[in-house]
Amino acid sequence: MKRIEREILAALDAAGPKSHAAKIYEVIARGRINPMPFAEFYTLLNRLAVEPDGMVSEMIMRNRRVFWLTRNGRRALDKGKRHEAI
Repeated sequence: MKRIEREILAALDAAGPKSHAAKIYEVIARGRINPMPFAEFYTLLNRLAVEPDGMVSEMIMRNRRVFWLTRNGRRALDKGKRHEAI
């Protein structure tokens, strides 16, 4: 998994379950000196949501697309944290 994908999963985890993209982006932007453009972030988030390994799930809730980590996403995030600690 790429570092930016791990960052998105971590931001989604920090933003909480069923968070909309703008809230997740705010978490990423807070932690970066030069945040990526929102369109680039949204494209990556969308890719994580539609990939077959299913790290992110999505649904429409109150006219907003919301996202949350799946078990595979949680495992990937935890695995990434363990590798960074080594």
